[in-house]
Amino acid sequence: MARVDERQNVVILQDGRMLRATPATVIMVGGTPVTVRSLQPGTQVVVRSAEPVAFSNGQYVRLGDSPAASVPVGAIRTRTFGRVKDIDRDGDVKIETQTGTFHVRVSPDAARALKDGDTAIVEVIITPPAPKVR
Repeated sequence: MARVDERQNVVILQDGRMLRATPATVIMVGGTPVTVRSLQPGTQVVVRSAEPVAFSNGQYVRLGDSPAASVPVGAIRTRTFGRVKDIDRDGDVKIETQTGTFHVRVSPDAARALKDGDTAIVEVIITPPAPKVR
């Protein structure tokens, strides 16, 4: 764990993910339940039943699956967390994750709104080809 926002009950993990503790959340350190307030940066934690959030416009907002983002049958869905490491004015954004780095292309307007260190959450859905109709 990287740090804690005690006022908002948010735990920020080393990979950039942010989790808000709810009444249903259980946080464990060494097999013992603990509170958000007792956590120290660098502590290894297990967090169950927390709300994934992102920091946007000065506040934490819940990340949720919208109906428009439903996954087709047979598709593979993966979510990767990282940090923005470099942005060029044409919209090429370098994102660093725990397993490496990759580039994504955004509009030049969107690139101007980003800054190094921003949390990046990239979701990829890969669908198999549709069966051929004979």
